[in-house]
Amino acid sequence: MRVVFSLLCASSVLLYGQETVPQLERDVISIFAMHCVACHSGAKASAGLDLATADALFKGSVKGPVVVKGASERSTIFQRISNHSMPPSAVGKPLSAG
Repeated sequence: MRVVFSLLCASSVLLYGQETVPQLERDVISIFAMHCVACHSGAKASAGLDLATADALFKGSVKGPVVVKGASERSTIFQRISNHSMPPSAVGKPLSAG
C-alpha cells in the first residue's frame, strides 16, 4: 500500500533525517488530504483526529497517539489503513497498494 509504505518511510525521515525517502509533509499528508481529511480535520474531526498537517497527526486522537515513531507497524493509523478499516467502506474505497 502506498500509504503504508509512505508511513514507514516517513518514520525513517523523522528518525534519521534522510531526504532520499518520501517526506511526511510532501507525500503522506497529501495522501491524507485526498482520502482522509473530509472526516479527519478541523474542529469536528472524527475521533478528534486531525490529519490535515503533520503537527495535528502527531497530536493523535481522543484515544491517544496514532503514530509510534520508529515503529510504524505498531502505529494505530498504520494498522487501521493496513486492515482496510480506514477509510470505512461506507465513506470511501480502501487505499490502493500503488
